Amino acid sequence: MLKQIMEIIARISKPKNWSLLLLDYASKELYFEIAVGEGAEKLKGVRLKLSEGIAGWVARTGQSMVVEDAYKEPRFAHWIDEKTGFKAGSVVCVPLIYKGKVLGVIELIAERGKKITSWELEVLEAMADFAAVAIENARIVGKIKRYNIIDDITGLYNSRYLHPLLEMEISRAQRHNLPFSLIFVDLDYFKLVNDRYGHLVGSRLLKEVGKLFRSNLRKVSWAVRYGGDEFIFILPAT
Repeated sequence: MLKQIMEIIARISKPKNWSLLLLDYASKELYFEIAVGEGAEKLKGVRLKLSEGIAGWVARTGQSMVVEDAYKEPRFAHWIDEKTGFKAGSVVCVPLIYKGKVLGVIELIAERGKKITSWELEVLEAMADFAAVAIENARIVGKIKRYNIIDDITGLYNSRYLHPLLEMEISRAQRHNLPFSLIFVDLDYFKLVNDRYGHLVGSRLLKEVGKLFRSNLRKVSWAVRYGGDEFIFILPAT
């Protein structure tokens, strides 16, 4: 979806390089979700602080920015050009904002000598509004899907997801003529922990136990919190 939006923008403005950067709220950094153009493959994994570069300034302030000559702009991050080998000319950068919250930025970079028109800026800002709504909706759907299958205390899969997992492993075992095993586990004396120390401590204990299970299972195995202090492990090819 994001790629389609960016392709529409590229057809309208015909920039030399263009990118969509999203904001990582945990680290307060921008990362390149989509990058197209000369040297774009070298931007994979590159991050910008909110005080760094034109994109960082736009993300921090929530204001669009048009620069006719990037090399005359003190906020321009020259090291990105050095990394990609592309020499930027004019730059237009607009924020992706949803309900007052900056989600990221769209940045178009033209060759030297090409100016960004006010009409192109208006179209870009309009498309950024659509992109912001689409991104936030996708994130909400992703959270809902995750909460439908993940136990919020232990981080393991929940009982709702147990039956689809079992159906998948039964089908795989039959198709490849392989075994798989189930382990049922419960925690002894867990009720005493809740009674003596309270449910908050009990929840913390469950969280630590969930970490312990995950760290001791293979990546191909599944750990499910069945309910309360009961757990089920699905071990493929075992």
